[in-house]
Amino acid sequence: MKPCCPACRSGDVEDLGRKYPVYPAGCVSTLGFPLVFLHQGQIPHDLRCRECGREFRWRSRLAKLNLAAVVGLLLLFVFGILTFFVSGW
Repeated sequence: MKPCCPACRSGDVEDLGRKYPVYPAGCVSTLGFPLVFLHQGQIPHDLRCRECGREFRWRSRLAKLNLAAVVGLLLLFVFGILTFFVSGW
């Protein structure tokens, strides 16, 4: 699916890149490669319409899947901590 401008529905858009650069090695070693990989994958691209000049953000289908995986992992982590404390260990 190709991105289009939400204001004028033009398909002529310019990719401005992503907001965050690639993580340094220290963050990768602290957070772990899978989590960093999923987080980097879900960051949307900043786009600008060439016709009307509006700037907007867009996620691909794979980025939406990565976002769902990050949220799912976070929910599993919180549920695990809550289960640990409720069970009385």
